[in-house]
Amino acid sequence: MSDVDASGTGASRSNDRGAAPWGAHDIPVPSPHVYGVTVEGEAVLLDESSDRLHHLNVSAALVWACLDGATTVEALVREIGVELGKPHDVVLAGALAVLADLDAQDLLAERVPGAPSDVSADAPTDAPVVDAEPRWRRRPDALWRRSVDAVLVLPAGADEPVTLTGTGPALWELLAEPCTLAQLAAVLADAYDAPIETVEADIAPVVDELARVGALESA
Repeated sequence: MSDVDASGTGASRSNDRGAAPWGAHDIPVPSPHVYGVTVEGEAVLLDESSDRLHHLNVSAALVWACLDGATTVEALVREIGVELGKPHDVVLAGALAVLADLDAQDLLAERVPGAPSDVSADAPTDAPVVDAEPRWRRRPDALWRRSVDAVLVLPAGADEPVTLTGTGPALWELLAEPCTLAQLAAVLADAYDAPIETVEADIAPVVDELARVGALESA
């Protein structure tokens, strides 16, 4: 797993695109082959084109979360600056360093030159289409509690709880955010040092059952 951090030194250059400096009005477009899962503020990205996992610290994960293929660097810096209460120049320097690292790791599809107006019209009309694989998350009306080695989940209207053991508690934690099955499997495989195919085969019926009983919803 590679690391992408806010210092700009977490990745080596792997393409010519990453050598060019980013401009405030450029629009970074995330690769359609990359999927992310956020856990406790940090993120793990799965690049399906290279079958590699990348770890993002909190700062880098925040930048990644703002990349929608329509927002300019300047706009995301303003958004992050307001959220963190940090000076514009500090946030801009950090964001540019993160973008350079993401670019060097081929996690971005392209950069679209934006106009200085920095308005919604900046959005590219040919932004990549994200894979339509279902993304699952916990239903807000599902009750649950954690014991020492299990999680008990009681969907709304259900008489009996579902008991999650083994990797189930970690799976349930990840489902706090919308995730595809592939994303869930990638994170758990890395966490438990297990083959991703094995993990996906193990958790697929669990996700299906949780969705069937109404503990999950499609996001």
